[in-house]
Amino acid sequence: MSFKVVNLKLAGKLVGISMEDVQFDANGVGEIQSEAMYHEVLTFPNFFAFDAEAEAKAKEEEELAAKLAEEARAAEEAEALRLQEEQEKAQQAAIEAAEAAEAAKKAEEAKKAEESSKEVKKSATSSKK
Repeated sequence: MSFKVVNLKLAGKLVGISMEDVQFDANGVGEIQSEAMYHEVLTFPNFFAFDAEAEAKAKEEEELAAKLAEEARAAEEAEALRLQEEQEKAQQAAIEAAEAAEAAKKAEEAKKAEESSKEVKKSATSSKK
């Protein structure tokens, strides 16, 4: 059976304690094999008993924070996509409006040309009489 201790100042270091090497992880948690050494180490400054419940709670909070960050990122991406789609729709509507205006202008020009042609034909018919 091993006993866990915490020393944040030793995070990521391999430390020789008495006759035992203790590897401290990035969070400053290390495992000691001897119960007697475990109790002795707890009397040293900056050494604390490892609390498995606290670690589990911290891990849960970390996972929740990661999940919330992922959800926020996904929401931001969805909003960006929605805004892009709206912009594309607005651009398409502007293009269609410009095309409709151009078609209306051409229709008006064609109508005027037809009326002018009728006037010319009418004048030509009147002058022959």
